[in-house]
Amino acid sequence: SFDEEKERMCWDATTPIPSSEHGVRRWPAITMHSDETLEAVRKHPELDKYQWPAHLEFR
Repeated sequence: SFDEEKERMCWDATTPIPSSEHGVRRWPAITMHSDETLEAVRKHPELDKYQWPAHLEFR
């Protein structure tokens, strides 16, 4: 879902994320706006294989 200005997207952090390399995992149930969390997500090795659409970014 999006905020009222359609600038930020959020999702249920408890939704399982399937991974053939790392098993079924879950995102941490915390706000993903802290610099520390965003940096950890940026560095996750499995994300290297994806090309993010231009309208999505980590900030």
